[in-house]
Amino acid sequence: MTHTKLAVGSEIQVPLDDQQVHRGVVQRLRARGGQGYVYAIVFDNGIPAVLKVPGPSGLVGNEVERRILGALPPHPNIVRMLGTTQIQGVDCPLLSWGHENPFLRLNDDLLRQATKNFRGLSPRTPLPATTAIEMIYEVLLALEHMHKSGFVHGDIKSANVMVEVEGSETRLTNYEYFNALQQRGYRTMLVDFGSVRSAEFLESMDQRDEAVAPPEFTPLYAPPEVFRGVGESKGGPAVDVYQVGVMLYQWISGTPPYEHVAPGLVREGLTKRLVEIKEQERTGSVRPCDPIKLKAARQHDVVFAEAFAAQRLRDHFFEDVLTIIGFATAADPQSRPSVSALRAEVERLFELERPKADHGLKIVTAWNPRWHLTRINRLSVASRVPDGEEPPPSREFAPAAFRGEPETTSEPPPEPNPRLQ
Repeated sequence: MTHTKLAVGSEIQVPLDDQQVHRGVVQRLRARGGQGYVYAIVFDNGIPAVLKVPGPSGLVGNEVERRILGALPPHPNIVRMLGTTQIQGVDCPLLSWGHENPFLRLNDDLLRQATKNFRGLSPRTPLPATTAIEMIYEVLLALEHMHKSGFVHGDIKSANVMVEVEGSETRLTNYEYFNALQQRGYRTMLVDFGSVRSAEFLESMDQRDEAVAPPEFTPLYAPPEVFRGVGESKGGPAVDVYQVGVMLYQWISGTPPYEHVAPGLVREGLTKRLVEIKEQERTGSVRPCDPIKLKAARQHDVVFAEAFAAQRLRDHFFEDVLTIIGFATAADPQSRPSVSALRAEVERLFELERPKADHGLKIVTAWNPRWHLTRINRLSVASRVPDGEEPPPSREFAPAAFRGEPETTSEPPPEPNPRLQ
């Protein structure tokens, strides 16, 4: 199938999940690649959506995604299928809108140039640690839901973890976007279900003929067991756990996995070298994450450099982060915790308070934190606020450039957008 690109302004008629037929208008081409085209759509009821039109190599993934999302019970941290429409004879899914992962947006070339890589820590700018922990926690909630339903995602990486902002349009300025994150006005959303397989299917792959990792996995983030030869299992729920650990490491350190072992591996696309490293990792001689890089992040994190005046408090937090990453990225899949156990450990270490069951997991108009990191906030206040004084306003995610302030002046930031309050 050769897809003819949809023109901006063209219309589609789609029965959405409210059982009514709605008119959708193509706003722009959002992305294109070997798997097909992704369009930004806005419906007549104001709902933004994503239309995915597969290319020849994306037909299988398209079919898998539609079937999985149709079978999987809905979850607040999983992309929703709003409906389907036929484009040139192919059933194409319309999915709930999500904005780019903040780690990727922080490292957009234009934004990096504007902020001058303000942390000066690594070739990439890390996420603030509290934001990374909150997002990872919601990813774990989504995966826990999937695993209990018998499915494994198999391709957890930054590009497949997006954020949903209440009432937002398909495009947000950098100020609007990072203001929403600063105010915790977002929800993490797991996307791209074309690589999803049942746990039973993956664990039976030792009976199949594939000698290397299946194409559904992204090699850099895949655990070492998926590179095993014929006659050995290549997957299961532990795959997702490993990928979560690697992603958390990259978000907080700003460094891709294996950079300490083979500098330039990611930039140069050294596939053969990567396979060799994965085999070394399986035998225990290589780890994907560098504790030195992670520990260095504690000196540069925007939140903790200001909030945790006591060095020991920063050390303690990052030791806990290192513990989580170490558990998740164990070379032996049998040594990794389940997603449920990892989620519980994140709750315990960072004292996350979950919302009451009757409220559910939803974005609310008053942007109170969905997850309140009680230990972080308590230690933050204790380390810098004298007795009897009120704590200063939080700067959770707001270096000057993200608030819209010129870096070289003391002018106040622009007025907040009422739509995001």
